[in-house]
Amino acid sequence: WLLHLHDRFLTGPGYLFMGVVALVWTVDCFIAFYLTVPPMLRGFWRQWKPAWQVKTNLGAYRLNRGLPRAFGLWLWPMLFVFAWSSVMFNMRIFVYEPVMQAVFDYQSPMKTMMGLAERAKANRNAEVPLHVDWRHAEDMGRAVLDARGRDAGFTLGEPMGLMYAPPLGVYMFAVQTNHGPAMTMFEESGTPVRIEVPVGNRTGNAIETWLANLHTAEPLGIWYQTFVAFLGLVIAMFSVTGVYLWWKKRGVRRARRASAAARDADSAAVPAAAISA
Repeated sequence: WLLHLHDRFLTGPGYLFMGVVALVWTVDCFIAFYLTVPPMLRGFWRQWKPAWQVKTNLGAYRLNRGLPRAFGLWLWPMLFVFAWSSVMFNMRIFVYEPVMQAVFDYQSPMKTMMGLAERAKANRNAEVPLHVDWRHAEDMGRAVLDARGRDAGFTLGEPMGLMYAPPLGVYMFAVQTNHGPAMTMFEESGTPVRIEVPVGNRTGNAIETWLANLHTAEPLGIWYQTFVAFLGLVIAMFSVTGVYLWWKKRGVRRARRASAAARDADSAAVPAAAISA
């Protein structure tokens, strides 16, 4: 249920909502980083060094202000990875792919998928080919990735999954390599239509492969999964400290308004008393 809530969140409208949140989070990564940078270049590191540290002996307010700032700086690369990969999952067509195509050498997987879907629909190829068994399909997928690995410099390990996608009319084969997971989509004849590898791919597509793997954490082992769990606790801490700081500042603002109102009342009362005297 939690995974469904995280992935879809009210299905259709949820993708847009989560995408907007992810986009705001991405922009906030840069704004938050900029706010920690000292305004002067002279003695730059001396001024910036305290932002990377957490001092526990300065009271609750200073502690709640220092915790998100220090953890945000130390973990900034991974916070940005999760923010931008969330944009990839939820706002791919409108935001993610245009930005990636503008910045990197990038080939849109959505266009490939749409082309395959149109071709499969035209061919009415909705059944698993009976004359190609799973073992042979795995061998074909492994051969495709093994050939790419020889060119790119990675070696194949244990297989991660094999499936046939009737809406696309292609097989999908994923395998672990010594540089991370790799995946290929290929036709019944063994002709590849899409290859995703951790190295040796287009720069933008290689980055996308790593973004997906780093976000889901599934193929990268227990130690990285533990780190992601810790990162989730840190992000929750950001929320708690943020609410605390807002509440404290709200109290200060209300006290200042009350004090200003009291001064105004006193200043108005003085002339009135002078007139009556």
